[in-house]
Amino acid sequence: MAKKLSMIAALTLILCLTPIAVFSKSPYEGYIYDSLRNTPESINGYLYKDSIEGIELNIGSFKEPQDIFVADDDTFYIADSGNDRIVHMNMDKDVLGMIGSEEGEGKLSTPKGVFVTEDGDVFVADTGNQRIVHFDPDGDFVRDFKKPDSSLLDSGFTFTPSRVILDKRGYMFIVSEGAHQGLVQLRPDGSFAGFFGANHVDFSLTRLLVKFIASKEQREQLASVRPPEFSNLFQDEEGFVYTTTFGIRTNQIKRLSAVGVDVLNIDEANDDQRRYGDYYMPIENWSALYEAFVDVTVDRSGVITALDQTTGKAFQYDQLGNLLFIFGGLGDQDGLFMTPASIGQTLDGTMYIVDKTRNRIDRFHTTPFATKVHEATKLYVEGKYEDASEPWQEVIRMNSSYDLAYKAIGKALYKAEHYREAMTYLKVAKDRIGYSEAFVEHRKVFLRKHFELVFAGIIIIYVLYKAITMWIKRRRRAATVPLKLDGGGMIVSITNLGKSALLHPINFFYDIQFKGKSKIIGAVIIILLAVAVRVLSLMITGFSFQTKEPYQISLLMQAIWIIGPWLLWSISNWGVSTIIHGEGKFIDVLSGSAFVFVPYVCFMLPLAIVTNVLTLSENLIVGGVTWFIYLWIAFLVLAKTKIIHDFDLGKAIWITLLTIIGMFIIMFIGLLIFGLVNQAFSFIINLYKEMSFRL
Repeated sequence: MAKKLSMIAALTLILCLTPIAVFSKSPYEGYIYDSLRNTPESINGYLYKDSIEGIELNIGSFKEPQDIFVADDDTFYIADSGNDRIVHMNMDKDVLGMIGSEEGEGKLSTPKGVFVTEDGDVFVADTGNQRIVHFDPDGDFVRDFKKPDSSLLDSGFTFTPSRVILDKRGYMFIVSEGAHQGLVQLRPDGSFAGFFGANHVDFSLTRLLVKFIASKEQREQLASVRPPEFSNLFQDEEGFVYTTTFGIRTNQIKRLSAVGVDVLNIDEANDDQRRYGDYYMPIENWSALYEAFVDVTVDRSGVITALDQTTGKAFQYDQLGNLLFIFGGLGDQDGLFMTPASIGQTLDGTMYIVDKTRNRIDRFHTTPFATKVHEATKLYVEGKYEDASEPWQEVIRMNSSYDLAYKAIGKALYKAEHYREAMTYLKVAKDRIGYSEAFVEHRKVFLRKHFELVFAGIIIIYVLYKAITMWIKRRRRAATVPLKLDGGGMIVSITNLGKSALLHPINFFYDIQFKGKSKIIGAVIIILLAVAVRVLSLMITGFSFQTKEPYQISLLMQAIWIIGPWLLWSISNWGVSTIIHGEGKFIDVLSGSAFVFVPYVCFMLPLAIVTNVLTLSENLIVGGVTWFIYLWIAFLVLAKTKIIHDFDLGKAIWITLLTIIGMFIIMFIGLLIFGLVNQAFSFIINLYKEMSFRL
C-alpha cells in the first residue's frame, strides 16, 4: 500500500513539474484560398501577443493614431494624429522620444504619416498644416516642404500630404489626399518632379453603353470620372515603391519600378489582373463591399502583408502573389480590430497593427507553422525548388491542406524531370497551369517510349472509322424509302429523330410543323440526355481544363442550366411568334427546341474525353470545337424558328432576337414575383411573431 502511495505521489510531482502548453483560442479561424477560391482551413500564421496603449506608457492615451513606421534599428514611430505628435518607442515599450509636440516651427497638426531614413532623419506628413516636415535624429526641426510652385500643377490642386517616403536619392514620394494623378514626387530641395505611378480608370462596358443614351450633362459627368487615389505606400530594401488603393477590385496592391510601372501584377493568365483580399466580401445594400487596403509592409525576403480596413484582416503574400496567411478581423476582442489603420513589421517577424478607434497598437507573433512556411517560401521564390522541398514536406506534415506546399514540391519534381510525380502534386495543389506544363513533358516521354503502341492504336482507330463509314454508306444506298421517324420502338424512334435533327434539320423541322410528328417524350429524353452529358463532361474533363472539382458539381444546378434555357426559350419564342402571327404550336416549339441540343449531346462528351490528352497550350482546339458546337446549335435554333413558324430568314433572325429579349423579361418578372412573395411571407411571419408576443 505504501509503495502504491509513493508511486502516486511521485507521479503527481512529475505532473506538477512538467510544463503544460496552454493554447488560447484565437478569435479568428485560419484559412486560405485555393486556385478555385475555396477556403480550406489552415493553421494560423499569426496570433495576438499584446497591445501597446499610451496610458500605460505615462504619455497619455493615444488619440486616433494613423500610421506606424518601423526603423532599421527595430524601433518604431507612431503618428499619434489626434495628439499632434510622433511617438518614438522600442520593442520593450520604452518611450524614446516625442516629436512635433512642442511649440515652434516644428509643431504638428494632425500628422498622418511618418518615415525615417537610414540616418535617423524623420519626415512627417503634417496633414493639418498641409506640409512635409523634416526633423533630425534628435527630433529637432530642420525645415518643411509646402505645396511646390510649378506650372505643371493645376491651380486648383490642393497639397494635403497623408503619407511620405524617401528614396536613396532623397526624392520624396507623397500620398496627397485628393490627388488622383498619382504620387506627388518632390526633389530634395522641395521642387516638383512630377506625378509618379498613377492609377487608371478601368474599362466599363456599362459606362460605354450609358454614353449612347445619356444627356450632355450626364456625358460630361461620365467624362469627369477620376482614377482611384492611392491610400498608402511603402519602400522595400531594393527601393521599389509599394502602393495600396481602395475602390477597385483588382491590383489593389502594386509594386512600382523606377519609372512607375507596376511589376507585381504580371499575370498573363488573367490579363495582368490579380485580386487581393477576400474573394467573398460582405454584402451591403445588395452589393458586395470593396476592399479598403490602407497600408502595406514588406519584409527583407519580399513577403508582402497588406491591411484591409473593410474586413479588418491582414493578408500576406509572397513575391509571386501566392497567398500565405490571413489573420485578424473586425470585433472588440484581442486579436480583432475596430478600425485598423496601419501595419508595420520588426525583424523578428512581429506584426504591429494600429487600431485608431481603440487607440492602441496590437502586436502579433509568428507561429512555428508560419516560420516554416517563410523558410520554405524564401527558397521557393529564389528558384531553389529542390532545397525548398524538405521544409515544404514539413509544412505538409503540419497542415496537409496547404496547397502552396504541394505546388512548390511539384515544381521541384518538375525541375528534377520527375514529371509524373510532379503532376500528382500539382493536381493536389489545383495548379492547372503547372500541371499542364508537366503533362506536356510527360506526354513527350510517353510517346518516345511507346511510339509503336501509339502508332498501332491510331491505325486501328482509323480502320474502324473507315469501316463504320463504309457500313453507313451501304445502309444509305440500301434504303429504298425515306427514314421513318416514328418506327422501330422508342429507342430507335428517338435515335432516328436525333439523327434527322443533326443531319437533315430542315426536313426534321418541316416534319414537325407540317406532318404533325412532334414527339414530346423524345424531346424530354433529349433534354435529360443533355443534362447527363453536361454532368458527365464536367466530371471527366481533363484536369487542365476543369473549372469545377467533381465534388462541386450539383446535379440540380446543371439540370437548371439546361432545362431553364429550354423552357424559357420555348415560352418566349411561342409568345413572340404568336403575336407576329407565327404558325408554330407550342408543342412544336417545345419539342423542336429540345432537339437543337442534339449536337451538344453527340459531341460534348467526346470532347471532354479528348481534353485528357490535351494541354492548355492546345486550348485553341478545345475552344474551337466548343464554339463549333454552339454555332451548330444556333443554326438549328434559327432553322427551327424559320420553318416551324413559316418565316423568311430576315424575320426569323428578328424573332430570334426578340425571343432573347423576352427571356430576360420573363426572368425579370419571375424575380420580381419571387421578391414580392418572399416579402409577403416575411410580413406574415413577423406579424404572427408580433401577435404571439403581445398575446
